[in-house]
Amino acid sequence: MVFEGKVLEVQEKDGEMKTLFEVKKIWKGTSSSQVIIYTSFGSCAFRFAEGGEYLVFSSYRGSEKQLYTHSCSRTKRLDDAGTDKAALSQVAKESVPTKKVDLKGDMVSGLSLWQVTIISIGALLIIAVVIFIVRRTRKK
Repeated sequence: MVFEGKVLEVQEKDGEMKTLFEVKKIWKGTSSSQVIIYTSFGSCAFRFAEGGEYLVFSSYRGSEKQLYTHSCSRTKRLDDAGTDKAALSQVAKESVPTKKVDLKGDMVSGLSLWQVTIISIGALLIIAVVIFIVRRTRKK
């Protein structure tokens, strides 16, 4: 997918950045007004800033078919993308989103299973300690 868009929201979790874009112009791959792009942290990570505008080159990856990009993909800030936009206009027709979507709800990330498990075990341990202390103090 190749598009120009504005960052609406960025979330960082578990070594990955999840970025919600408002799509302004499209050269390949979508008709939606919003998309979510993932970036894994590491040497090729691309860090998006909320409110920033970018030319994004992304591709589907993983079993969940999520869109990913990285610093080696030609993704860049829009004010640095003039040459790439000119080249794109030579090989693909530019369009605008025709499908209005709201992916804001997809950005809400709940707790993972291991986090829920750890919190539950911690709560059970606290309850057990409180019960133990209450029983010991009643015996005296």
